[in-house]
Amino acid sequence: MGAKISYLGEKGFLPISIKGGKLKGGKVEIDGSKSSQMISALILIASEYKRPIEIIIKNNIVSKDYITTSLKMMSYFGIKNNFKKNVIYVDNGRLENKTLKIEGDWSCAAYWYNMASCSDKCDIKLYNLNPKSTQPDRILTKIYKSINVDTYIKKDYIQIIKNKAKTKKINYNLINSPDIVPSLITTCVINKIKFKISGISHLKHKESNRIEAMKKEIRKTGSVIKNIDKNYILEVTNLSFEKLIFQSYWDHRITMSLTVFGLKNKIKIINPEVVKKSYPNFWDEIKKIGFKITKYS
Repeated sequence: MGAKISYLGEKGFLPISIKGGKLKGGKVEIDGSKSSQMISALILIASEYKRPIEIIIKNNIVSKDYITTSLKMMSYFGIKNNFKKNVIYVDNGRLENKTLKIEGDWSCAAYWYNMASCSDKCDIKLYNLNPKSTQPDRILTKIYKSINVDTYIKKDYIQIIKNKAKTKKINYNLINSPDIVPSLITTCVINKIKFKISGISHLKHKESNRIEAMKKEIRKTGSVIKNIDKNYILEVTNLSFEKLIFQSYWDHRITMSLTVFGLKNKIKIINPEVVKKSYPNFWDEIKKIGFKITKYS
């Protein structure tokens, strides 16, 4: 589209130099099988292109609902667009001047549903979450209801309360909600729930290879994740919460999902500051529910 990009070292690797300027828009092709983030990025700057953009998505589309959310946002600000099959059209019109309230992140709510599910008894209030949100991770309410957590919609908050259900197994395709997978895995380990999860092969392309990272870390508890065809299966064998030291893999979601094991015993997490990427006050919030956090060397 006309950007001037050059490699400052080895070709194909960082660091790179990017020179700004007016992008031409037009027809572009992009792989949709690894992440939706690059597609959303192209959508959200559409008003800066010289002409409308037509994005042709190749291969399977993962996290599709995030693309849809981006397009709805552009519609709110007056930018015409449509999404048919694997082709997205976005006009390069001028953005309208409007007020928008930014709603809370349902992906981060996953850690609280995780805590509620794995606790002995729990009643948590979460503010600024939109119960009618287009965020795909709102599926948390459905998934955890099928496990052992009820969601109640109040005027200014949602309330999540653990119920007495004893779920034995779950089966979900999470191609549109990959961010909640690490937390769901730890939920199932602690509750000894057999799961079958599909649609998550693209998790290997996140901040870490989240599939391999979770395999390695939960193995320390006596649990095993196996992949059969395109499905991932959990087997809980000799479960133990003794002397757990977890690696963060410099991945915020891995770190926060493993924190729930602190409900069962003292744990250590290497490089916990990585949570700053998406939830900078996470450790302060965790302290509010009774966790004691200390630094160690």
